[in-house]
Amino acid sequence: MKCASEPMPGSGFASDIKPLRFLSSLIPVAHGYPSRRPERIVPRRPNEIPARTRPVCALRILIVDDDAFYRDAAKLFLVNADASLAVEEAETGEAGLACIRDTEFDCVLLDFRLPDMNGLEFLNVLKSDEVDQLPPIVMLTGNGDEAIAVSAIKRGATDYLSKQHSTPDQLVKAVRNAVAEEELRRDSARSLKELEQLALTDPLTGLGNRNHFEMRFAQALRRSRRMAERLCLLVIDLDSFKGVNDTHGHVVGDKVLGEVGRRLAEAVRDSDCVARIGGDEFVVLMETGATVDGAEILATRIETSVAEPFRVDGLTLTIGASVGLSMFPQDGETVEDLLRAADAAMYNAKRATARDLADVPAVRTA
Repeated sequence: MKCASEPMPGSGFASDIKPLRFLSSLIPVAHGYPSRRPERIVPRRPNEIPARTRPVCALRILIVDDDAFYRDAAKLFLVNADASLAVEEAETGEAGLACIRDTEFDCVLLDFRLPDMNGLEFLNVLKSDEVDQLPPIVMLTGNGDEAIAVSAIKRGATDYLSKQHSTPDQLVKAVRNAVAEEELRRDSARSLKELEQLALTDPLTGLGNRNHFEMRFAQALRRSRRMAERLCLLVIDLDSFKGVNDTHGHVVGDKVLGEVGRRLAEAVRDSDCVARIGGDEFVVLMETGATVDGAEILATRIETSVAEPFRVDGLTLTIGASVGLSMFPQDGETVEDLLRAADAAMYNAKRATARDLADVPAVRTA
């Protein structure tokens, strides 16, 4: 895609600069650089659009407007205010959408009246596109139609300006405010996501914590009821782990727990949920394709994996794991019932791991 992005030179805004409705008298200034006149954007066919990229520049602005006079003047005002800006142009809605699909912009100036669609239709198409980050959009209207402005804001526009009644300073300010507002929104979203991640993650193992498990369990149970499918819960308790903590301290014990978490994550299927819900207690939720035979195979795999020696800080340590399982709906129909049944099965398994009962299977259903 060809997008004209080379900034035009300028010396800054004059104190007596004229309103945008007198743009036609300013165009000769912009046209004083004929060799740098932006080329018309020609949208590529879908199979020609490359991966969306983030250009290396301070800010990148897209002007979508079929009025060449307005585009040239607006570009001149913007680069005069900030010479580091890279300003690209599109004459139609489709060309503008193609640019946004191709490149990440910091702000889009969107004219309401375009040859192939209006600004509201543009926003509707943009919202339906699978674009990672939608840019802030300032809607440009001919005479400040409030109804259009309200509709644009409702569809995701950040701000709006009247071409006839706004000054270059107001244009630059609208762009700067839109960019700042979007940065604040993204920072807030990032912070919220990080907080949510912390609230749902066990910091020692990197697995989900009790909050994460309970949320997933409740969701999975609702889905299993709706789809009439089985669901399996495995409760895992470590054997002889207390001796590791008592003998070698909590630092070594924490490293062992971290390694247990890694081994469990490797043992389960990608669709399974594994979490640490207590000191040395873990759970695995088989949300899809759960069968008793499959759960017992997984339990055996977990026991075998945990039984492998742990090498921590020059020490070779051996622990075990007792596993109990419960099935929905056979062993219960609520989260509490299924947890209670799996816990009981796990304690049965723990008693059965005594060396003089080696012929008794270590996993017991409730």
